Amino acid sequence: MKTQTQPQYFADLQKPIKVNNGYMSVAMWNLIVSIRDLKIYSRGIKPHRNWRITDVKKYFGVQGSTLNILSQLELELELEKNRIENFKNNNNLKKAW
Repeated sequence: MKTQTQPQYFADLQKPIKVNNGYMSVAMWNLIVSIRDLKIYSRGIKPHRNWRITDVKKYFGVQGSTLNILSQLELELELEKNRIENFKNNNNLKKAW
């Protein structure tokens, strides 16, 4: 029997990578790149030779058509941006007090 585990996306939220002069999580990087790739794929073009939509579905734990997945990932990106912004604002408030 197959056990259900969390998608790799959630584990990668805690793994940092260096991007330009700062850091971001591996999950955030993959989210941004996957949104780009899904936009390309929705126009009938494979982003690269080994790209498969199944890999995106497994990594993020989503289901549905290309456009459905794209909207889910765009929503997740907005939520992550809001979480980051709230974290920055809360830390600035704590420092100001």
